[in-house]
Amino acid sequence: MIDDQTADRDGKDVVLGVQNLSFHGAAYALTAGTSGDDILVAGAGPEILVGGAGHDVFVFNSTIMAVHRANALDMVADFSQGADRIDLHLISTDPFLVGMGSFIWDGSGTGANGHHDLGHVGYHVEQVNADWQTIIDGAAQTGAEGISGSGDFHIALRGNIDLTQADLIL
Repeated sequence: MIDDQTADRDGKDVVLGVQNLSFHGAAYALTAGTSGDDILVAGAGPEILVGGAGHDVFVFNSTIMAVHRANALDMVADFSQGADRIDLHLISTDPFLVGMGSFIWDGSGTGANGHHDLGHVGYHVEQVNADWQTIIDGAAQTGAEGISGSGDFHIALRGNIDLTQADLIL
């Protein structure tokens, strides 16, 4: 379902969020793309993002959009490696310049218990019930003016995916 929160920009649909559902006992917003190339922007609450066919970009623009919530991570349900990308470039990695700085890619299995040094991002794979999930983990600057310290964030991708740096926009 696409509503008035969708805008067409040069043939790409920008989808912000459209309906609510319950999944594993938690309330989620569902953001679904179209059969074309979409840009899906995660909201502040737990969300399931479905890009559909095409080359889709899933945008997370702050750690508030991707914080670790018990049993309620943001989930990209249909990530297609080589076609889709995860965009993290708007999340601040610099303690003095909010919204500035690029992440350093750590790759798989790095970071103790899914935790990374400030400004680093990587991933691990885990089984949740009968489903495999690839979890993108990172540590980014949080708080006003970049003063409050760092916070971990986690984004789930459905399936066991061997991510590379090319799958992300850092």
